[in-house]
Amino acid sequence: MVMDDTPANVALMQKVLEVWGFKQVRCLTDPREFMTVFHEFRPQLLFLDFKMPFIDGLQILASMGLEEDAFSHTKVIMLSGDVDEETISLAQSLGAADYVTKPFTIDTLKQRVMRAIEG
Repeated sequence: MVMDDTPANVALMQKVLEVWGFKQVRCLTDPREFMTVFHEFRPQLLFLDFKMPFIDGLQILASMGLEEDAFSHTKVIMLSGDVDEETISLAQSLGAADYVTKPFTIDTLKQRVMRAIEG
């Protein structure tokens, strides 16, 4: 599942994940729809943008922590141009498996995906 408010990022991520063999990829650009779609889809992997309108990625992570049983099967990889160490640390403390800074290479993304799935 991909949650990013930038449609171009979502389209790229969807294409990359499908090329890598992910058969069911759900993508959202409006974070207000996240909880409903997440509970219907229950993804193994979630790419979550940090800075979005209405609800940011850290708020989504925090809400996921409140429903731990519903989210325990999902590995979260944060995607953001924000490289602040405090933000990265906070995202990890809220349950993010990894944090990839934009722009990123496809190889870097693939390494992080494999590490999240295997870990």
